[in-house]
Amino acid sequence: MFTKLVVIYLVLFALPVVAQNSLNGLRVGGHASTTGIGAELSYQFNTSPWNSWRIRGTYTHVGFNKAQQFGMDKGKSIDLRPNLEKKVTQLLVDYFPFKRKFWHLTAGLAYNLEQRYRFEASTETGLSLGGIVIEANDFGIIQGGVRWNTLMPYIGVGYLANLYKNKLWLSVDLGSYYMGSPRLDITYEGFLETTTLDEEIPKIEHNLRNYSYYPYLAMGLGWKF
Repeated sequence: MFTKLVVIYLVLFALPVVAQNSLNGLRVGGHASTTGIGAELSYQFNTSPWNSWRIRGTYTHVGFNKAQQFGMDKGKSIDLRPNLEKKVTQLLVDYFPFKRKFWHLTAGLAYNLEQRYRFEASTETGLSLGGIVIEANDFGIIQGGVRWNTLMPYIGVGYLANLYKNKLWLSVDLGSYYMGSPRLDITYEGFLETTTLDEEIPKIEHNLRNYSYYPYLAMGLGWKF
């Protein structure tokens, strides 16, 4: 999938490059961000009236699935197995309002190729909660997850610095995605079956509606042709 995305971005940026008969303005590099580790390909226009604009395509990936055990009172513990993975590709447009073209405003659209925020909880020791003892067999297994929109509009600001011989570049981006309201998916067996949790899930989703923004902080380093 990553190879296909790179090919698409290359095609997008090839047209202006060919028109200029030069690779001048093309940048490639990698970056680390709050959406993971990835790569970036960009093209900055060199002719008026578009010389204050730049277009970028990025891909990032992050994942975590290491089991965790949390100790509780009286030697009890709960086992949590996360299954987290996020793959994001985005197309961004930068506008440089100042003559020196360091600071820029950015808007764009991100697409979640993969968004998996799931967990499974169980216990081998049972639990003691407020004096109530829950045996391991009674606790059962809880599986849950949360999901946001596939498409995420983005807006932010950034800084682009040209370093070594005006070829090496360093960038910083700060902004936010709008992800829409979260949707919960929870299944369980055991003591939770005796509760009214199913009726509470819509209320929980309603209370989480303000968690619709995902902060974005990225640092990039690469080469300018």
